[in-house]
Amino acid sequence: MLIRCALLPLLILLAALAGAPAASAQTASEPALDRNEARRLAAPTAVGTPSAAATERIIPSEASRNRLELLRQSLNPAVEGAATVNIRAFENYLDFDKDRQIFYSPGRTRVQYGQYSIEADRLIFDQRLQEVQAEGNVSLKFRDTTIRADSMRYNLREREGSAQNVNGQYGPVYFRMAQQPAGAPPQLQRVSENESIFRNTNVTTCDFKVPHYFIRGREVILYQNDRIFFRGATVYISGVPVLYLPVYTRSLIEPSPWSVQLGYGSRTGARVRLGYRYSFRTEEPSFDNPGQYETRSEGVARVYADLLSRIGYGAGLDFDYRLNDGQHRGQATLYGLSDHNRKVVGAKPDTDPTADADEDLFSENSRWRFGLINHSQLAKDLTLILNVDEYSDPDIFYDVLDFFQPSNEFERNRQVTRSARGALTYSHEVYVARIMAQVQDRIGRNRFTDFSNPRDNDRDFDLDPNRRLEDVDADGISSHRWGRVSEQLPRATFATSWLPIARRPLYYNAQIDIYRALDKGFNTVSREDDAWVGGFEFYQSLMRQWKLSDRYTLLTRAGVGVGAADRDNHDMGIEFDDTFPQTVDGLTFVDDDTFLVGKRRRSFDDINPFYAWADAEARLNARFSDAVTGWLGWRGRKTTDDFIGDWYASTGSNTFREDLYNYKIRENWVETQLNYQLAQPILNLYARGGANLVGKEDLYSQEPVAYAQTGYNWRNQLATLRSDGSVGIRRRQIFDPTDPDEYQENKLFFNWLGRYQPIHQRWWTQLEFRFEEALNPEESRDSNSHETFFSDTDPHREVRWTVNRQLGPKYSTDFMIDWDKQVGGLHELSWIIRRDLHDAVAHVEVRMDTHNRRGENDVDDRTDQRANNMDVRFGLDVKLAQKAIPIGADTGRTIAETTRAPELAY
Repeated sequence: MLIRCALLPLLILLAALAGAPAASAQTASEPALDRNEARRLAAPTAVGTPSAAATERIIPSEASRNRLELLRQSLNPAVEGAATVNIRAFENYLDFDKDRQIFYSPGRTRVQYGQYSIEADRLIFDQRLQEVQAEGNVSLKFRDTTIRADSMRYNLREREGSAQNVNGQYGPVYFRMAQQPAGAPPQLQRVSENESIFRNTNVTTCDFKVPHYFIRGREVILYQNDRIFFRGATVYISGVPVLYLPVYTRSLIEPSPWSVQLGYGSRTGARVRLGYRYSFRTEEPSFDNPGQYETRSEGVARVYADLLSRIGYGAGLDFDYRLNDGQHRGQATLYGLSDHNRKVVGAKPDTDPTADADEDLFSENSRWRFGLINHSQLAKDLTLILNVDEYSDPDIFYDVLDFFQPSNEFERNRQVTRSARGALTYSHEVYVARIMAQVQDRIGRNRFTDFSNPRDNDRDFDLDPNRRLEDVDADGISSHRWGRVSEQLPRATFATSWLPIARRPLYYNAQIDIYRALDKGFNTVSREDDAWVGGFEFYQSLMRQWKLSDRYTLLTRAGVGVGAADRDNHDMGIEFDDTFPQTVDGLTFVDDDTFLVGKRRRSFDDINPFYAWADAEARLNARFSDAVTGWLGWRGRKTTDDFIGDWYASTGSNTFREDLYNYKIRENWVETQLNYQLAQPILNLYARGGANLVGKEDLYSQEPVAYAQTGYNWRNQLATLRSDGSVGIRRRQIFDPTDPDEYQENKLFFNWLGRYQPIHQRWWTQLEFRFEEALNPEESRDSNSHETFFSDTDPHREVRWTVNRQLGPKYSTDFMIDWDKQVGGLHELSWIIRRDLHDAVAHVEVRMDTHNRRGENDVDDRTDQRANNMDVRFGLDVKLAQKAIPIGADTGRTIAETTRAPELAY
């Protein structure tokens, strides 16, 4: 089927013309060389006679060195070769003029010269000039290149000539004769081994006798294995001219630098991305072999501009680099977007929950993203690492960037945390020293959070947490909702490796940490309760390995540590009246400095600035048989009370170890695992479990209590069938043990996957189940789970089915359907159809996702609003030079894609 769509002119312009076969480089013009002089230089010297290289001590001049290099090249078979001429007559006879040294042949004859072969119905070969004049069905072949013509003159020594009425092929690029005007010069003029000029010629990469498309050039200049130029280029589709360009050029060894992506979505409207790709590479002669070159620096920069009819316009830059022999390598991304229709709530710190929604809406049109991943080897043992992931708002990926994401990369959806960090590391054989700085922001609300209540922060990521979702008119989250949750400026670490002691299976390790970090307190957005924490830790430990027998090994470790840390400000920044107790947001205060966690009183004044701890662990590894292995382990730690780490853990916070510092808090766990593995059939059965031995009265809120899981992985020998599954239960403490509403939640989870793909691989199908639900849900405490999508208390039940099918020799399709209880039914539907167009593969992807924007009138009567988002993506993968060059959206994801979880986006 022929290509008939509006994108075809762009297709042809962006389609790459394949590279010609590589050829050895040769100097365009060389000085005449005396072959006898070259032979004398190469001849061995007499025995006992010192060579010129041994006696000469004066460095030759640059001109002399250049001439000697040319002489060496003349003796190199890779350059000069020992090509001889072979002439074979298939018809009639060969006539040789001895005086003129010319061969005449009136019949079909072949001339073979090295890799060059010329056949014609009649030809004349001049032996002195090494030149062939041929007529009638002329065919010139060398490597994978073929040129056919009516007549040809070609000099085999100089690799230059001319021809009339040419049809040929340079690798995957085809040249076909166009109509020649009377008295026109030769259609092909081969100027040198690497440069050819075609006149009035059609160029295409389609190998059909009647190509789908071609470009007709008044003059086409081909630099073999480099670039092609067109003068007066006309693009033809199905023989119909559709576009004219005065000049056009492109590389033969690289894909087209231009790209375009097209699509349409209910959230974005019509969208287009126009991009340009620029690459560079710096090469130097190899130290081991000066005749070869090694890449010293290289990089690829992609510049693009976006237009989304319902959002706005943007531009960006992606840069991948490797500089100075890999000393500096990484990726950088910069993107800016002008969103002409974006309204947010909370651009002012406080909004009135009783006011009309429109009065609280503000414009935030400038949106941006900056990312950097850099690794620099400053010295042999000194490394600098930078990692920046910053953006204006958490929805820029879900709103814009994910629509242009390649199918082999994850969609990021909503990102509620942004960060930047850098580390300078010195690595030695026996120790490592590092200094690090980090900042991190998180979306939240200007309120005090009760960490012991897992539902208290459910609405932190809602567009407007003061209203029911059904009443929200905002388009996104305001940038004023970012709060600084982490600043480590700086943190220094010195640690030894495990050092052997006295040639025994006994090892020693020590570590020192010194840090200054920001403590965000209990309010993510406000800085009134923030404080700086300065501290240090010193820890040392011993590890020993006990080989009890050939089947059993015991690993043990024990250590002790001391530390100091305290806040420089114990004030929470709240102004109270004279009545207590009183509730401020999620916290209940009994005086100016003290609040309740359950029935326990907590105050920053209670933090002990000095602390110590001791810990130990043991693990018994066992191999019961060739198929059955297992291990049993215990780890425990005892700490002093009420130091800053233990104090925050007792409040129920589960982010302080990431944001502030990874304190060593008390623990007492026992865990075990058993594995059963078979090679025939390919089967793995496993069971694992663990229990927290801390007494219930000493548990922290949200602390894990126990878990148990069993599962399997199975494949058949032909790898056509696959099945994985697991089932388990997790238990954790909800609320503080002193809270009247406390309980231990038991959550059941189940996962199963089955896949079948026949040997012929013309189709495959996969089915997945995911299930997670609390067995003893407790609703005694007020909950916002019925008003928000961001709750972990609702059950998760999801089914996904995917199928791929070849529909004949030209078509294939993918179909995926996802059902999710959390959105009340159909969550996502995706359908992809592909068409092989011989020169390219075209595809269309249609995706629909459903999100449930829930509100409530009362606890038992929920009103549901279903938001259906439709998205259509177009794409084309050009088959060219053994490369698939994407034009448009990349091929859609099926099995490898990640689910767009409902808690990450509306």
